[in-house]
Amino acid sequence: MRGTIAMTSRVDESPEPRFPELIHVEIAPTLGEVVDPRFVQSVVGQVLNQEGPFDAVELTVHITDDKEIQSLNRTFRGVDHATDVLSFAFQDLESQQDDF
Repeated sequence: MRGTIAMTSRVDESPEPRFPELIHVEIAPTLGEVVDPRFVQSVVGQVLNQEGPFDAVELTVHITDDKEIQSLNRTFRGVDHATDVLSFAFQDLESQQDDF
């Protein structure tokens, strides 16, 4: 695996995220023992609280290994190698249907 996942164990006990049910954390099976999805959700929630306010938020964080991110890069960007981060803009279903 390229790189190292480094997280501190301290989580600020500040207010809970305003939209915890809309922060989705997915961890690849190969990293399930290494990454705690509750910790990731807590950190993301704290960032959103600090950067907000937002009327609504929906966010998915998918933590994966090099093999999967290389496949995603190949499929969506035409780049056949792993990168550290890959992001996609959110579009609702109605706007996607209008594109067809």
